[in-house]
Amino acid sequence: MLRIGLISLSLRSGSLSRRLLALWRRNVRESCVELVEVDLRTIPSDWIGDEDVPLESGDFAPVAADLRSCDGYVLAYPVHCYTSASQAHWFIEAFGELLGGKPVTLLTAAGTSRSHLAMDDVIRALLFDVRAYVFPGNVQAVEADETADGGFSEELMERVGGAPRAFVDYCIALRSLSTPGARATAIPDQFVELFVPQTAPYVELFVDCLGYEVVHNLDGWVDLRRPGARLLLNAENPAQLKADHPFAEHRTATSRGYGVELAIVVDDLEPAHERAARLGWPIGPMQKRPWGVRDFRLTTSDGYYIRVTERPGP
Repeated sequence: MLRIGLISLSLRSGSLSRRLLALWRRNVRESCVELVEVDLRTIPSDWIGDEDVPLESGDFAPVAADLRSCDGYVLAYPVHCYTSASQAHWFIEAFGELLGGKPVTLLTAAGTSRSHLAMDDVIRALLFDVRAYVFPGNVQAVEADETADGGFSEELMERVGGAPRAFVDYCIALRSLSTPGARATAIPDQFVELFVPQTAPYVELFVDCLGYEVVHNLDGWVDLRRPGARLLLNAENPAQLKADHPFAEHRTATSRGYGVELAIVVDDLEPAHERAARLGWPIGPMQKRPWGVRDFRLTTSDGYYIRVTERPGP
């Protein structure tokens, strides 16, 4: 599972940058990523001195270990007088080696929109000193984005709403390029989307039995991937489809999966068969087919016909 480090560099409770980070966090579904939170105020204060920060031992080791395990980072910090807060620069200098080669996005809080120029020095430090990959969809909140009741404007809510998903996609793309074993999350040229009443049973089947990984799980829409394959699950009720949707005229006339067979190749057929049986799916027996490979079949209650087959030999 993808791990994202949420790093708050504000020294004040309830600050705008902390609230912006909380808003960003609420737009991430933890079923598709693991969030690792690092708060500047919990980092030991004995880093002021002439010696380098000891990342491998002492009080700093747990923070360094958390950061090292992440696939990407969200840095939230304030901007004062058109200048990025000094703690942002210190953090990059102290822990920058752990961010190198990984994606970073910035969330900043400032007085006016002109303060976006203050991001430049942090971005340059990340790019040239640390050699991190800076996500282009950074978000800045200003005082005008706050509402009288302590909330945020609709415009900011909209900007933040799509930022986490875009950053997660960015992290996945970079991880798939840099890690040979992580190509499960690369997007193939072809994929299938199934409209289902509930996504949870399908997620259980495809993840626990068939080797898929949950990349996104957002409001009834699930993105599942494995090497060379991508499957989307959509829990939208067909009765609520718009009149011009291609499925609208077939709401009740036919079963959802009529006329389509979904074939999934697995490396180990027996474990997949056993796990599917334990989950209660109506599976058939494993059989060797005339073309020389074994498989088993199941038809879901929604009418989707799935063939799980072993990999053919050379």
